[in-house]
Amino acid sequence: MINKNKFDIVKITFYIAMIFGFLYFIGYGLFTENPPFGNIIFNYGSDSFSDFWECVQDNIKMQPYMAHSCYPAITNLLFTFFAKMVPAADPIAYNFPASALNQMIFILYNIVVVSLFFAMLNKCKSGNSYEKTLFLMLILLSAPFIYMLERGNIIFVALIALMAFVWGKDSKNKWVREISYICLGFAAAIKIYPAIFGLMLLKDKNYKAAVKCMIYGLMLFAIPFAAYDGLSSMKAMIVNIMNTNVMFKVVTGLGYKVNMVSTFSVILGLLEIDKTAYNIETIISIFPYIYMVLAIVACLFHKSNWKTTALLSSIIVLVPGYSYVYTLIFFLIPLIAFLDSKEKRTWVDWICLACFVAMLIPIAFDIPSMFLEFQSGFRYIFSTFVQGMATLIISMVLTLEGLIYGIISINKKLKLKRI
Repeated sequence: MINKNKFDIVKITFYIAMIFGFLYFIGYGLFTENPPFGNIIFNYGSDSFSDFWECVQDNIKMQPYMAHSCYPAITNLLFTFFAKMVPAADPIAYNFPASALNQMIFILYNIVVVSLFFAMLNKCKSGNSYEKTLFLMLILLSAPFIYMLERGNIIFVALIALMAFVWGKDSKNKWVREISYICLGFAAAIKIYPAIFGLMLLKDKNYKAAVKCMIYGLMLFAIPFAAYDGLSSMKAMIVNIMNTNVMFKVVTGLGYKVNMVSTFSVILGLLEIDKTAYNIETIISIFPYIYMVLAIVACLFHKSNWKTTALLSSIIVLVPGYSYVYTLIFFLIPLIAFLDSKEKRTWVDWICLACFVAMLIPIAFDIPSMFLEFQSGFRYIFSTFVQGMATLIISMVLTLEGLIYGIISINKKLKLKRI
């Protein structure tokens, strides 16, 4: 149903909540002795930009997989470019972020990426220039984006490519459509999990486009490995991913993770439920895969575009074993469609609005006593708990709604057959 009322109270509430949230964040820094950014960035910023510079370091000698890189070859080629831009030095002894020249290179990289992001957002987001500028500022100052920018993670590039796909896949211009398919393949080749958005094409029964995306993705993923000894490097990457999964599970703990298993583990801990009893730990380890199947089924019955993309984004965040806070940036895609939706608003929209705000708003304070038992490895903070809960709630609500639509639809078809 179309909402003919131009005054969208849900959209207005989002902007008001985000503005007040950021003003509170700034006020917290001005009127307390605690630095507000300390509780939304990794490890108080003591290891800033390391996701970027460690990848550059891995590619100094063009041997990333010997340096235990988990990234596909096309990603390492991008970092090789930056490795060639920095002064030649001992990659172990050289402190990359401390160099003024390297800081300039990193700043220029971010200027280019943010410019591309704004250009893409300008295409995807409806509204006048004032609203688009306000939206851009609020998003760049949101907790997941601040965390991502502080890490220097290339996930930002994957997001831009994914936005280009979502915007261009239904274009009337065949060249725009083709480029959008390449963008999806590129996003999947960089980070792998954005490939799940190819389900949008299957849902639209655009099988030819889905095959094209798969071919582009496989080509962009596989061909660049020729620069790194081919198949042997691909095998080394898989081994590195498996080893990293074990390391992240054992060494890093639950800190900054918003995936389903991590959030459930914290909930059980707060409720003082022993995970080791009755195979509870094994059971919750299966939940993400059960959820993924249910979410995909729910996607098939949702007619709303923003709900479909929200569920696909939730799979990216909830299912992998080490989804950190910055993966929440993928919820920007459904958020744009949600705010621009012309459908009649329902109670589901209000729940999802609260979840979007909870994911994005920077929370300056922490409650250390609340999460004492979860501090092995990276520190677990209140902000991460709020973000993890918001992701769970919006995902479960939309999945349940989609499954209900599915049951109703199937019942109607069965009744028609009986008639």
